[in-house]
Amino acid sequence: MKSSERICTYELPFGLWLILLTDEERLVRTWLQDSKPNAEEIHSGVLKDFLDKYSSGLWEPSFVLKLVDWNMFTEKRAEVYRTLTTAVPMGSTITYGRLGNICNCSPRAVGSYMRTNKFPIIIPCHRVVGQKSLGGYSPEVQWKRVILEWELNNAKSNSGNRTFWSW
Repeated sequence: MKSSERICTYELPFGLWLILLTDEERLVRTWLQDSKPNAEEIHSGVLKDFLDKYSSGLWEPSFVLKLVDWNMFTEKRAEVYRTLTTAVPMGSTITYGRLGNICNCSPRAVGSYMRTNKFPIIIPCHRVVGQKSLGGYSPEVQWKRVILEWELNNAKSNSGNRTFWSW
């Protein structure tokens, strides 16, 4: 960790989520953890507002996406992440193949992008599933199921436009 970065936490309804921020409020990385870390809770700002809304069932990523340094990604990876974030509402899922078709890349490329996503929840890789299974998720696939079930049961927007896994 660089000296200009700090770790903050935010407790989500289904576990703890850590947020690594720089002093410039740029998002460096996020990850899920199932035990409370010894770190400060996030108290204000765009990330706090986004997470409060997310925790109440609202998906409004437009402002928080401005905190992501999109230059760290290839053009195609950024396209896949942006498409996923804006086109797949909370409480819905999309297959690796369908997202690949939309972005003109292979399902394997989509899987690779999801597997190496540095921003879980903000870039909702948990919403990408296989045709016949949930697909993978790090740190554990059980978190993917927990998050998807929570979103399905708590999403307040796009309630009429849900496509969800059923296995």
